[in-house]
Amino acid sequence: MLTFWIQAALWGVAAAEFALKQRQERMIAAGEISQSGPMSVLRFVARVAIFALAVLLALDNLGVNITALVAGLGIGGIAIALAVQTVLGDLLAPLSITLDKPFRVGDLLRVDDIEGSVEFIGVRSTRLRSVTGEQVIIANADLLKSRVCNLGRMPERRMLFKLGVAYETTPEELASVSSVVRCTIESVEGTRFEYCALRTFGEYALNFEVVYFVPGWNAVPGHLVTVNDAVSRTIHAAFVAASISFAYPTRNVAVRQ
Repeated sequence: MLTFWIQAALWGVAAAEFALKQRQERMIAAGEISQSGPMSVLRFVARVAIFALAVLLALDNLGVNITALVAGLGIGGIAIALAVQTVLGDLLAPLSITLDKPFRVGDLLRVDDIEGSVEFIGVRSTRLRSVTGEQVIIANADLLKSRVCNLGRMPERRMLFKLGVAYETTPEELASVSSVVRCTIESVEGTRFEYCALRTFGEYALNFEVVYFVPGWNAVPGHLVTVNDAVSRTIHAAFVAASISFAYPTRNVAVRQ
C-alpha cells in the first residue's frame, strides 16, 4: 500500500511539473516572465501538497484515523503561517503576479512617483529601469500593495498642455485660435485632436487648454517625444502666420512721484 501511494505521488508530481513547465515556456515566449523563479515556487508548493495528500491517503488505507492528524496539521499550519506571514507574503507575491499578470517584462509602469519599464520579475522583487536610467528594485509584496499604473497597456497616450495668448489679441484672432490649433495638430501624423478651449483669464495671458491623443505611442521608442515636438513646432509656425501673439510674463508697476 505504501509503495502504491509513493508511486502515485511520484506520478502526480511528474504530471504537475510537466504542466507547469509547459506553462512556464509559454509565458517566457510571450514575454510575461523573464525567468523561472515564480514557477519554481509553484512547483515546490505542488510537490509538497501532492506528497502530503499521498501520505494521508496511505495512512487512511492502512486503518489509521487521520481526522485528529488533519485537525492538528490545520491548527499547526495556521500558527506557522501567522509566525512567518512576512516570509510567506514575499513567497506568494510572485505567484500572484505570475497568475494574475498585472504586468509583464517590457511594460512601462508608474508606481507612486517612480516610472520605468519592467526588466526582471524575480521570486522576491521586481526590477524597473526608470526613465532617468537607474535601476529601481521593489519588493513584490510592496508592489502588490501599491497602486500600479501600467502605461505599457495604454492604446493611446493623452497629451495636455496650456497655451498662453496675449491680452492684446483681437476678438477675431481669439476666435480663430481653436481652429488654428486643431488644424495644426491634425496635420501631424499619428495624432488625434480632442479639444482646444479658453479656460482661464490669467495674470498676463488668456490661457487655452489643449488636449490630443497619440495612438500607438509606445510602438517605437521616442515616438511620443517626436510627435510632441512636431506639434509644438507646427503650432508656433501657425501662430506666426496668423499674427497671433504668445503671451509672456509682464507686470505694470506704478511709481508715485
